[in-house]
Amino acid sequence: MKTLKLTLFTAGLSIFLIGCGSASVKKDKVVFTKNYTGKTYSDAKSLWSSCQTRKKAVDGASWKQLMKFANTCAASKKWSDVEKLAYVIIEKEPESPWGLYYLSLVSESKGLTRKALWMVDMAIKKAPNSGTIHYQKARLLWQEKEYELAMVEMEKAIDFDPELTTAHLFLGQVKLRDQDFKSAKGHFEKVLKQESSNFDALLGAASSMNQMRDYKDAAPLYEKAISENPKALQPRFEVAYIYENHLKDPQNALKHYDWIHRRVSKGKIEKYLGDNISQKITTLKKKIVDEEKAQRKISSQTPKNKAVK
Repeated sequence: MKTLKLTLFTAGLSIFLIGCGSASVKKDKVVFTKNYTGKTYSDAKSLWSSCQTRKKAVDGASWKQLMKFANTCAASKKWSDVEKLAYVIIEKEPESPWGLYYLSLVSESKGLTRKALWMVDMAIKKAPNSGTIHYQKARLLWQEKEYELAMVEMEKAIDFDPELTTAHLFLGQVKLRDQDFKSAKGHFEKVLKQESSNFDALLGAASSMNQMRDYKDAAPLYEKAISENPKALQPRFEVAYIYENHLKDPQNALKHYDWIHRRVSKGKIEKYLGDNISQKITTLKKKIVDEEKAQRKISSQTPKNKAVK
């Protein structure tokens, strides 16, 4: 069966994570067949790099090529070209939902959210089991501040396409915000199963585990999030606090607090910590020295050449 890779759009779906700013939702890739079913995939190669609207190219194009053209145009925000291609798709494939889907994106780009919703509703009538199209409707409803209806549509999106990572990422952020940490963790883990380096999913999963007091498993996820985005402050502050207060690991705590002290402004530090980071660093250094002294003392009291029985 032929398939088509298509980029999902995620504008307007940023949710505030607990204790910090928003975690942006990344683009996702989806595979479509002409029968309008879809599954996400994590190793997608780049799409057709050309946004084509020339008559010669369009007239001879298959439905698959037309959607690749439209997708590339949409990714480049060439909305007038997307609109032209959407009408060609509708003309060539009148039973397809994808021309209407693209017209929904075009209307959204113009700020015509209600018109975009009308288009996506017509697309759903043609493909009621498409997770991607329900996801688009959820995005639009969220922009209209119809949050409960948006959540219903987002749940439908993952019901029809359980591997739709953008939907899981969004739901994870909402659940985390609403302090349903177990559900949040589950959604983030589904993203990480396909995209192990997704920064927002790493941070979300770590924050969920942190709130559930699963500090031992949260710490490595924070560390991986830091490796993906070394300049991000939230994971550094949170993992430093975990090392200092829960895992009793002053050396790792000091590593992160020292990085923060050297690179982050005093105002931002106070926003996160609310106390004196210089004093914290001094205390940690003293604790490390004291622990090393205690270890040397224990070693010196151990008999060196114990007889082996």
